[in-house]
Amino acid sequence: MAGFTDELFNDMLGVFVAQAVEMSLHTGDPGHSGALEVSGPGYAREPVTWDTPESGQTSASTAVEFGVPASTLVVYAGFWDGSAGWLGSVPLSQPEPFTGPGTLELEPIMIAVNN
Repeated sequence: MAGFTDELFNDMLGVFVAQAVEMSLHTGDPGHSGALEVSGPGYAREPVTWDTPESGQTSASTAVEFGVPASTLVVYAGFWDGSAGWLGSVPLSQPEPFTGPGTLELEPIMIAVNN
């Protein structure tokens, strides 16, 4: 079976990790623009750093923690470059509801590219 090499995927992920320096939370599918970003008291985009891509995957170096306002349902995490440019998103494994204000810690998130 034909396929691509991990080296190609590592190079692609290397571009991503160089650009994706901030994460965000979203209350619905942010689409191609970063729409439906959480807003309110205590919320801000948070910095993220990445491990070196290897075997076609990379992970955030540490967990990323967000303040979340009350009455918020978080369903996506998003990625931004240093110029507030939208890069894309991933759905959370399960929605995270907040009836009151709180914090959401995303365990080191993994991004993988494979055949």
